[in-house]
Amino acid sequence: MKYQKQAMLGLLGMGLIASPWLSQLPAQFKTYNSGITIRESEN
Repeated sequence: MKYQKQAMLGLLGMGLIASPWLSQLPAQFKTYNSGITIRESEN
């Protein structure tokens, strides 16, 4: 209980640092899937 606020602030900070990377993941998945589709259509 003593360190609960500090732990929550730490997790919140890590979430804020990771949020730009996490927000780009759906676009990266779409690019990856379209690349696979192009490779399959070439074969």
